[in-house]
Amino acid sequence: MKAKVNYNDKEVEIELTEEQIEKINNTKFGDFRDIKTFEDACKATETEWAEPNDLPTDVVAYMKLRIIAKALNGGVDYKAKKPGSRSENKVIKTLKALLSTQEMSEDERAEIEAEITKIQAEEMKAKTPVIDVSLVPEHLRHLVK
Repeated sequence: MKAKVNYNDKEVEIELTEEQIEKINNTKFGDFRDIKTFEDACKATETEWAEPNDLPTDVVAYMKLRIIAKALNGGVDYKAKKPGSRSENKVIKTLKALLSTQEMSEDERAEIEAEITKIQAEEMKAKTPVIDVSLVPEHLRHLVK
């Protein structure tokens, strides 16, 4: 099967493989732009939706957003690569923006990256839970470091 594609502002004819043809035929929606409503998202992900009455509206909205995200992502569930890895620290965000927008020497870049690493390490220390040894059963206290 031949198809026409736009490549470098020129229309080019290409031959599709059997695998590509099968993928096209199995696509429920031709393009994520075709998904305009929640119902379209359900159809694209083959989800049967029944509105739950016993859940808070924000939970229902989140469930719907997950279905919409999956539909827009070609039927693939979103999985965070590093959950919780995004820093809310404004200093880190500013330093990262500085790295990405300013020209600098390798030494200057290394200095900024070292500062980011130092701040992140301090944040990790702050997240370490404090364990009240008196609440740990006596026969397990030797495990507390």
